[in-house]
Amino acid sequence: MWHFVARQSLFKENKLWGSRIIVPGYFGDKGLGFDPLVRRGLKYLNFYGEADKTGRNLAPDGVAATVLGSPVVQENGVQFTPAGTLLDTGILQPLDFTFFTIFNCPTLSQILLLSNFNGPRQSGSGTTQGVVLRTQPGSTNMTLNFAVNTINGGVSTQRTVALGGLLTNTNYLLCARFKSGQKMDFKILNKALSAEKTTDMGDPADLGAKLRIGGSYQSDLTNAGIHRMSALHNVALTDDEITKAATQWTAWAKAVGLTI
Repeated sequence: MWHFVARQSLFKENKLWGSRIIVPGYFGDKGLGFDPLVRRGLKYLNFYGEADKTGRNLAPDGVAATVLGSPVVQENGVQFTPAGTLLDTGILQPLDFTFFTIFNCPTLSQILLLSNFNGPRQSGSGTTQGVVLRTQPGSTNMTLNFAVNTINGGVSTQRTVALGGLLTNTNYLLCARFKSGQKMDFKILNKALSAEKTTDMGDPADLGAKLRIGGSYQSDLTNAGIHRMSALHNVALTDDEITKAATQWTAWAKAVGLTI
């Protein structure tokens, strides 16, 4: 759902990162007026921090997500806690995808950014680890893990990339990309950190269940971090498209007072 306000009360600010409707003296809906600059394959988009809008979908023609449990809504985001509380995007895992998110872990903890772990395969032949994008806490920092299963005949194999050194109380703008049969990679765009896997990536994705944010199909997996925004594309965006989208999401964060 897009939001409209009286013409006399607003003006439109045009930037390289897209456009945003500015309402003088008004700070309200965190998604107000943001027109996605990169729309190719965009199936899910939301900015968190408003209880009644946690499950909405601002992607063009996007279908609303399903909120399970009672998320803890904060000024600049949402925590899907305790275990079993999550947002189901309703979007089946595609062969290729690109996922943007801004997140923060106040403590050394696990945050499930995107997952269909332990969900059914689309073929109906049992379950698979599928997609998992999460942090793993250590003694002084956290590791970011990105895993996707690939399939060869009846054998499902987990492919992973990882990046260490993530800190608490830090806002990260992340992009994770999977191109079936070619590669998987992720970038922390506001910290110039990245990791990728191109070897042993010739098999297609082992397609799993609908993708979830803040939880998985294994109901006891805890999720303690703060989700700020999420955008899911069902294509592997180009590097140029990722740069353009990242510029827009950085501008959005600045507009709502979020430091990244």
